[in-house]
Amino acid sequence: MIIVSELAKGIDAVAHETVLECGLKTIAVLVGGLQHIYTPENKTLAVEILKHGALVSEFPLGIKHLLLVIFLSGIVSSAVCQWEL
Repeated sequence: MIIVSELAKGIDAVAHETVLECGLKTIAVLVGGLQHIYTPENKTLAVEILKHGALVSEFPLGIKHLLLVIFLSGIVSSAVCQWEL
């Protein structure tokens, strides 16, 4: 089983942390380019996810989170869940 979620505070972060504690894989969908981890509090978590999963983004490097981008990340999360991993 692989968990796919955004990297926001709250339930998203808890889901990733729990999966990592169980030794499973997780994928975090970012709400901007890969060089902009949002929320900043989750940078350490993002590093741990990279060791046991992946960070993905539909957006090029340099794109920061914006309201529209945050909305679109839900679409990306949905698409990633349909991948055959």
